[in-house]
Order: sequence, then C-alpha cells, then structure tokens
Amino acid sequence: MQRLFPGERVVLPTIYTLIYLYVIFSLHHPIHEFKSVSIVSINYCPINEVILINITTFAINNILTIILNKPAMNEILIIQSKIYEIRGHKVMLDFDLAEMYGTETKYLKRSVKRNIERFEGDDFMFELTKDELSRCIFGTLNNQRGHNFKYMPFAFTELGVAMLSSVLNSKMAIEVNRGIMRAFVAVRQLITIPSVDRIEQLDNQMKELKEYIEEVFTDYNDINEDTRIQLDLINKTLAELQVQKKLSSKPRNPVGFVKPK
Repeated sequence: MQRLFPGERVVLPTIYTLIYLYVIFSLHHPIHEFKSVSIVSINYCPINEVILINITTFAINNILTIILNKPAMNEILIIQSKIYEIRGHKVMLDFDLAEMYGTETKYLKRSVKRNIERFEGDDFMFELTKDELSRCIFGTLNNQRGHNFKYMPFAFTELGVAMLSSVLNSKMAIEVNRGIMRAFVAVRQLITIPSVDRIEQLDNQMKELKEYIEEVFTDYNDINEDTRIQLDLINKTLAELQVQKKLSSKPRNPVGFVKPK
C-alpha cells in the first residue's frame, strides 16, 4: 500500500483503483487473459479506499504466473511502495534506501555527510522535521523500528538517489539505483494526465471489464447491495474518464496575449 503523510496528495486516487488494478495485472496482456482470472466477487472497503477482489485458486495461480514472469515489474512495485510525497517532492527515506543497498542507515548518512556538497538543495535531499515525522503513519513503516528515531531521517529526491550511487561507489548501489530510477519514472507515468487516445482506450477497456463483471455476478446470482456499490463505482470511473477526455480534447489558449479565434 502506498505510504502517505496526512494532508499530502494521494498519488493514486480512489477513482483510478480499477485502472491501477488493470495496469498491474494486464498491462502487457490482452483483456481476455485478465478475464480468465475468474473474478468471483468484488468488495469495496471505504476505510482505506481499496477494492478487494475475491478470486478462485486458478485465478491466484494465473496472477502469480504473470507477476513471476515479470521480475522487473515486481521490483518496481516493491520500490514504489517506499516512495513518499513530502514537501511536493517524491522521495525515499534513508532507512529504506540503506536496506535496499544492504548497509546500515548510519553508514549511508555518514557517506552523505562526507559529500554533503553533492546534495545541497531540497531538490536533492532534505532532513525531515519532527512534525513531518510525527505525521507519518507508522503502521506502514517497519514495525521493528518502533517510534523512536535518534536522528531525523534524510529524504532523497530522484536526483538525490541518483547522486547516491556515485557516493556509495559500489556495483550493488548502481544496480539498486537502476531499479529505483525505473520506479520513479513509473510513478510519474501513472500520475501524468494521459492523452485523449489513451483515455479513450482505458474507457473502452473499463466498459468491457464492467460488462464482464456484470455477467459474472449474474452467473453467480450475487447482485446484492455491495455489488451495486461496486458497479456504481465503476460507473463513476467511466464518468470521470469521459470528463477527462473532454478536458484533454479542449484547445488550449496560445502563449501570449493573442486570443484564440
């Protein structure tokens, strides 16, 4: 689950949960393969705004096969779970990076302090304040760390992480950084407003997925109140896509003072 600070912008809004699910499991697979996972029931959890999908054993094996055949994608998803948004920057914290590099946090921070001139500016690195740390949802952090931090963690932006490989100067650091860079790029792509063609493609796929889910629930005779909520959520997603398509196709005002004709 994406770890967030209260008040920070959610990277993947609820309205795109189904699209995100599609991206994870079928970005490189035809829609009919996604259908073959045999969805049995779908439930919406309003507390943490996630959609829970109950599937058969066959479906689980199918999904595991997809993930295991794509180690790079799996690696990116793991790294994405360690990316926060703080002060308007997407960052990774020093203890997460140290764990990935196979070293201790104190050694990573020591190397950074010895080369502090490489990390000057908040666009490379900054130290969290006590307030920022206290607002963090500790339940999503490493429980073994507890709530006691002797020193405030360093937060590294994409530029800062790239600089770390030159400071740590090890083959492992370079390899880890390659995966981290891919994850940062993937996060940017997920939150970038897609083109009109891409929105239309997602719109069609969502409609097809909706029709399939309706057929499944009809077969299982399971159209209850929870199911209706899920179908309403899908309808809401389709409506949002239509709005985005209209906004994206709207001509933009030219730069300068010339009014559009």
